[in-house]
Amino acid sequence: MLDLGLFAYRESSILASIMQTMFQQHPEYVAVCKRIERLQSACRSWKGYVYRNTSPKYGNKVDILSGRGSQKYGGRWNSAGSFSAVYASLTPQLAMEEAFAHFHYYQLPIHAAMPRLFVAISVSLRHVLDLTGGEIRNRLRVSSDHMTQEDWRKAQEQGKEALT
Repeated sequence: MLDLGLFAYRESSILASIMQTMFQQHPEYVAVCKRIERLQSACRSWKGYVYRNTSPKYGNKVDILSGRGSQKYGGRWNSAGSFSAVYASLTPQLAMEEAFAHFHYYQLPIHAAMPRLFVAISVSLRHVLDLTGGEIRNRLRVSSDHMTQEDWRKAQEQGKEALT
């Protein structure tokens, strides 16, 4: 499962310098960065609640919003060692599915994921691209199928950047 709802925009030149040093850049990376730059006017602010889940070990005020876990281990939108990212979902159900997806992928028993801690976090974001509709994805030339079906874990394990 992938939460296609929101993509918080970061300055792509910063990301480019980080990603060049970490792993083999995706062949479409530069073109997608240019498209994101052209979409700055499509960025909107967004306020609402997002949902995070974690193991109780990291369920404290510091760790739950630090992004250190993703910096250390990587995730869909950042490779291990690149930068901190805080992953959240628009629904608590999707937050649970995302946690289980990791265990399914590595063929780990679901009971090993337990217990989980879920939190609702009020956020106010300034530069957000809404990927729920096809218009922005079309302008990026990245389909929802590509975003949801790419095996980003395998790409990262091979030292390559996944587009998603």
